[in-house]
Amino acid sequence: MKRKSAGTGRKLTERVKAYIAGLFDGEGCIRYHDRCLRVTITSCYPHHLTQIMEHTGLGKIRRRRKRKPEHKTCYELAIDGSDGVEFLNLILPYLKEKRYQAEIATLIIRYPKASLTHQSLLRELKRAKRIDYS
Repeated sequence: MKRKSAGTGRKLTERVKAYIAGLFDGEGCIRYHDRCLRVTITSCYPHHLTQIMEHTGLGKIRRRRKRKPEHKTCYELAIDGSDGVEFLNLILPYLKEKRYQAEIATLIIRYPKASLTHQSLLRELKRAKRIDYS
């Protein structure tokens, strides 16, 4: 599906931002892919992802390959780079589980990739993703 240019989505209500944050807390991921920030939400229901893309004007949706024949087809909304930071800043006040990861990710992009601060924040992001809930 094609990406809408940033800013073309309608103004988001606080309720919509909270809904997106809840979905992201459960199904989202923050990572660095090819030295670039990538924020993703994965779902078996592309309608939700399409609505998020339309509301925010950010990202693109792709169908993911099934790992096993019995698995459902899944879709992924991917938002890269500065668009990913814009997305995280939009939902940050409503995040619970991924709030700390989002805060780190919005800081990482401010530093040059070769800097010690950038590398330190990348390590902290990886550490933050390893939470033991037991």
